[in-house]
Amino acid sequence: FEAIDSLENQFDTVVIDVGAGIGGNAVSFAAAAQDVVVVANLEPTSLADAYALIKTLATKRGVKHVRVVANMVRNAAEG
Repeated sequence: FEAIDSLENQFDTVVIDVGAGIGGNAVSFAAAAQDVVVVANLEPTSLADAYALIKTLATKRGVKHVRVVANMVRNAAEG
């Protein structure tokens, strides 16, 4: 986190891509972020991981706002 904090004066935005699921690193990075974006696709495991991460952030870390991006969808209705 110190290394990432040191970038604050150099960049407007830093994107950190963490692995799927609710592992310690994913939850910690997301909880520390100013904006959380969760990317999910239609695969059941992707949806389950996205839901688990959002639920964990909301209930255990007090995160109030999460953006969700629907990936690999064929049209708006599927998204």
